[in-house]
Amino acid sequence: MRMRVAAGGRRSVGRVVCGVLVAACGSSLSPAKSAEEGDYRYHAGEFAEAASFYEDACDGGEGEACTNLGGMYALGEGVEQDLKVASDYYARACQQKNMRGCSMLGDSYAEGKGVPQDHKRALELFEQACAGGHPVACGDYGVALWRGRGVSKDPARGRTALQKSCNARNGAGCFYLGVLLRMGDDGVEKDPAAAEKYLRQGCLLEAREACAYLAKHKEALAREQLGEEGPEVDESPAEAEPSDAKPEGDEK
Repeated sequence: MRMRVAAGGRRSVGRVVCGVLVAACGSSLSPAKSAEEGDYRYHAGEFAEAASFYEDACDGGEGEACTNLGGMYALGEGVEQDLKVASDYYARACQQKNMRGCSMLGDSYAEGKGVPQDHKRALELFEQACAGGHPVACGDYGVALWRGRGVSKDPARGRTALQKSCNARNGAGCFYLGVLLRMGDDGVEKDPAAAEKYLRQGCLLEAREACAYLAKHKEALAREQLGEEGPEVDESPAEAEPSDAKPEGDEK
């Protein structure tokens, strides 16, 4: 698969890499060095060059580079936006045991972006990536179990996955754990104090929805003392999740 560079993009570079001055040098580097150079170019805002290096690294077996390039195709950064190509790169990354790639491929199936929507396949990928230690995937897996997406509804197992996600400092996982404990569900008792704890943690981890819901939660507790009803809950996990599409490293 050869990269389609967006209009205005270029593949030539003129930076000293590995001690020599090179041009269009991605192919002259090892896959690991190409991935490293791709990271440098991406964070410098040189997206077309970054995509070129990531492509070389991906072809050389660097799974994280495949995920990064998939994210660039998903967002149209330095290449023509193409969700199908993005999902193909995520699949290549997942085959190379890159858990972020598996997580992103799960997102593609969950949302029907570049592939037919398939909640069962998404669940399998989230479970795989969560087992491999990717906290965002644990959050997605937990929400899917709780809501019954691609599987019979199982809030108790969902809570376990969300707890794992939150423990790994994924703000969205803390947010949904807090919501679940605020609402309660089959096999999960309401626990307002624990809900506040996890919503606060999610807020500190910059999950904006957690901050907003924490305020609602506190207001609802006061209203409930007067016999009034609590806040409505946004059931869409995608709105609460931090982006996992961009290259890891410095936060964007």
